[in-house]
Amino acid sequence: MAVGAAQMVFSKIEHKGRVLRATPPLELNPTLDEESQQVYVVTDDSLDIHVFAYTREELAGELAEYIFCAWDNYAKEDPEKLGPKARELRAALRDRFQEGA
Repeated sequence: MAVGAAQMVFSKIEHKGRVLRATPPLELNPTLDEESQQVYVVTDDSLDIHVFAYTREELAGELAEYIFCAWDNYAKEDPEKLGPKARELRAALRDRFQEGA
């Protein structure tokens, strides 16, 4: 069974001088991976998140990198250029985040 770690809550996500504000705040519950019990893992199906790292600090960095990659590749893309699943992700990202300080 995976062991849980303290919840991580993000009202904003910062990466390379950019900021995304989350409304409501993004709440994620890290667990330790089943096999090694050494790697933190967070998932969120609605935002297609599955990131992992050895420390909580690294996990936050991986999450920020993933969110901004998804933002740039899906949320900013013309929905007509995306398939059905990608449009769902685009809508979920745009519903949840706003870019800017």
